[in-house]
Amino acid sequence: PSSNCKRSAPVRYLNFKTLKASYSLDYENLIHFQHMLNRRFYSFKQTSENKQLYLKDEAFIFYNVYEQVVGGSKDFVLPKFDRISLIWIDPYLDNPKRVSELLEMKEVTKGHPILVSGCLDSFAMEKMGEKFNWNSFGARNIGQEMFTPYGTDYSLGHDYTLDFSVFLPNKALYLFAPNKPEHFKGIKTFIKTK
Repeated sequence: PSSNCKRSAPVRYLNFKTLKASYSLDYENLIHFQHMLNRRFYSFKQTSENKQLYLKDEAFIFYNVYEQVVGGSKDFVLPKFDRISLIWIDPYLDNPKRVSELLEMKEVTKGHPILVSGCLDSFAMEKMGEKFNWNSFGARNIGQEMFTPYGTDYSLGHDYTLDFSVFLPNKALYLFAPNKPEHFKGIKTFIKTK
């Protein structure tokens, strides 16, 4: 992605156009579906004895996750706050202390903090959150498995993007980053950080 980094784990990207036609899922639910599917595949591989995911296992996980998404059960719970403070952490992966400083900024604390990475998956972000105490701020994570090559119109693009205004509907979105990444869509308020 535009984050210019090596991905922390392989990601399975779903064909949003096909899934929309077959299952009538909207963009927001497709993002949740892709996120949860990747998390379940990764967890399965970590806990299975031979670390291999067979086709029957994939099919079981796929339909199980589909039922969860349709039923409204999602791994990423939308914050109830009206204002969201998105912090792009990729530029600070070499300096995690800077992320902690950003989480303490007065302007950031006006909204619910969400850490965003196109480099790390959500499991890697959770580990970093524990290591550097980011979890104490109540921050949620949007990892690489929530970005997609499909736009909100379900057309295939050239980059892995996420339209935050559709994924986090009816929220005032504030992005804190050294520059505004092209693959972050739907964000109107950008606050430059060092």
